[in-house]
Amino acid sequence: MKRGPIRIFLSALCLVMAAALLPAHAQVRTLDRALAANQATGAADTSTVQQSVRTGNPLPGHSPRNRPSVVGNGAGLPLPHWSSSFRTGGIDYPFTVIGADPASGQTSVIPTIILPYRFVFSDGTILDATTDVVDGITPLNGVLGSPAFQRYPFQAGPTPLGTTQWGDAFMRANFWSVHSDQGPGYHVLLATPTVLAPVTIPVPADIGYTFVVGGQRYGVVDFWWLTDVQTTVMRTLGVSPDVLTIHLASTVIYSTQEGGNFLGYHSATDLSATTHVPGINTYIQTSYFPAAAFGGRFGNVTVLAHEVVEWLNDPLLNNAPPVWRDPVVAHYCWNYLMEVADPLERLVGFQVTLNGRSYLLPDAVFQPWFSRMPVSFSANGWYSFANRLSSYSEKCPVFEIYATAALRFLDVDTTVFTGINNSKQVVGYVTFGTALGSFRLDNVDPVNGWPVTVTSIYVPGSRLTLANKINDQGQVVGIQVDSGGAMHGFLLSNGQYSSVDFPGAIATEALAINNAPVPVIVGNFTDATGVTHGFVLRNGVYRQIDYPFATDVSITGINDSEQIVGLYDDAPAPGVHGFVGNLGTATALEFPPLPRGSTSAGGINNAGNVIGTVRTTGGAPIGFLFGAGNYEDVALGTGFPTLMNDINNADLAVGNFYDRTTGSWGAIAVPLSLTPGRSEPPAPMLLRMPAGMFGR
Repeated sequence: MKRGPIRIFLSALCLVMAAALLPAHAQVRTLDRALAANQATGAADTSTVQQSVRTGNPLPGHSPRNRPSVVGNGAGLPLPHWSSSFRTGGIDYPFTVIGADPASGQTSVIPTIILPYRFVFSDGTILDATTDVVDGITPLNGVLGSPAFQRYPFQAGPTPLGTTQWGDAFMRANFWSVHSDQGPGYHVLLATPTVLAPVTIPVPADIGYTFVVGGQRYGVVDFWWLTDVQTTVMRTLGVSPDVLTIHLASTVIYSTQEGGNFLGYHSATDLSATTHVPGINTYIQTSYFPAAAFGGRFGNVTVLAHEVVEWLNDPLLNNAPPVWRDPVVAHYCWNYLMEVADPLERLVGFQVTLNGRSYLLPDAVFQPWFSRMPVSFSANGWYSFANRLSSYSEKCPVFEIYATAALRFLDVDTTVFTGINNSKQVVGYVTFGTALGSFRLDNVDPVNGWPVTVTSIYVPGSRLTLANKINDQGQVVGIQVDSGGAMHGFLLSNGQYSSVDFPGAIATEALAINNAPVPVIVGNFTDATGVTHGFVLRNGVYRQIDYPFATDVSITGINDSEQIVGLYDDAPAPGVHGFVGNLGTATALEFPPLPRGSTSAGGINNAGNVIGTVRTTGGAPIGFLFGAGNYEDVALGTGFPTLMNDINNADLAVGNFYDRTTGSWGAIAVPLSLTPGRSEPPAPMLLRMPAGMFGR
């Protein structure tokens, strides 16, 4: 397992940890990035693990509308639950919640088991949730004695919620006006848990490692490997779907080779095919950290408490509210599920003392915050448990990604979409071994299906042809490497190829073309000293484009008003940044949750909406949308890594995502507004290459 700098934070479906890995070179050449795309999805080399764990910021990604639900709302869930919907902005948003309908005034008690884990690492370290001592107590005893299971006299300001568990107190406050007139009967309680014997898990050297910070040893294990372990353990033990399973680890972090890292999460899985017990198993994975760790934000039961209230309010991971603006980070929007603890996860929670021990709990938002109720039905008319929000969630003046329409060519290593026009055409490329071949897809309809045709794009005599963008006339621009190894831009128009070469340049890349009567081409060129500049080609005349704040400028997109986007390096500490502007002036684009991260803008449409990619911790890329002054993360397919390259005037955005099982898929992000009445995206398409295409 690769290792890298550690930066801790929480994120949407889970608690997430990450750091930033900047590019090792100053050049921002598009072809270099394309050829390296296969190798950029692994985690960073962590032989230089930092000696301090620093508080970071939430990582975008895991955009749930892009993930298939395990089941429909409430279907197959044997635990007590109720389903309903709220309406805002003219759209109905269904949801399923654990427990009885609050209006019934009934009490629900959820059977619960705890599965403690004993991880045995290859360096000899053993991290055991039943025997490790963290702040003077074992993780197991810390959890058992906490307000997750023990009763505490909770209050929401002046309103007593009862002497009860944390999750129940939150639910009573959440639906206060719905149940308060029905007497004190509404409760959602976790039963006294059945604690199973510790499960010993050997961790191979390529799956996990340990490190020490502040005298405390932490472990890191592969996330995907652990999810396989979890399902195997539940299947082997015959865990019934009518219980909540809490997988409890000691000071363990869960990492992915794609670049994501987690402190805890909740999930749902259908094991009935092998257990022959019908129903969906829901479960929580949590770790137990020192109170002072990570800036005091995620100590002792914070992670468990975070996941408990999220599991109660979104047990099947399919309650999708409207996109909301982050209440803490300016100009940032979320395209997430009804994960109630996420909006305030950047803030330190609050502390309660129970039986002489202090426990840390998170603040979390109530349902009226998501549903944008002018008068909240929650306790005191509040929008969060600790009253940190004065109003409901703010709308985001950017589109909502609804679904991912994905396509992959058979018998290749990667499929990437690089450009899309407004005429149902997409361009991109595939790689197989060391070869790369480009294509155009026609009749692309990601809303209703994939009745596509495919055409090869190849500059005759070239070693390599990479198609970048396509305009509404079907003209394609891109990059080709000639037989001598020199790099040129090209234009494909009416079936004819022509070169795009900036005068005196040693290399040129044509990266975008607009829909003007005489189309304008933009890109970059490298001069004789090795410096990269932007250029514009208009009616046969080239013009160099540079900005005073930037070095190594590359223009990657242009719309019909000649607004442009691109990327650049800065000095004296090179790092890739995005920019937006025009051919005279520009301003930097920096994705707000990842300051000093690696941001690149890929395309811009006529509304001025920008699509691009952020390189996150470990080098894993995540897409973003920028519009009306706000940013929104864009995650395709299984979440990350995602690279976004272009956007058309209908806000259809193209790129690719990497799936750990099937590899790289070309994909289109489809806005909710284009898919009325649809509950699922079109089925992914596997496309066989026409015979002889790319010499295959």
